[in-house]
Amino acid sequence: KIARLERDKSRNTLASCHERVTVGAADLEESQFLQCPLGAPLARITRVFLDTKGDLLYYAHLSFRSDRFGIERDTTEMIKGG
Repeated sequence: KIARLERDKSRNTLASCHERVTVGAADLEESQFLQCPLGAPLARITRVFLDTKGDLLYYAHLSFRSDRFGIERDTTEMIKGG
């Protein structure tokens, strides 16, 4: 949704969108902010959107509690030939 919003509303042309999802343990600051135990599993997402010149349009580093995070994708394209 963020990428579509950036694409449709930005004055610059959105050229690339990169997202990295990792899993790690909550540090002290994250555990306090997310109200979870220290060392609890977290999903972390980093998103970077660039325009055609390579200038940064959007950056986010997000942390989610594992009991409130899920990811689902349609991967049908991976099994199609061609």
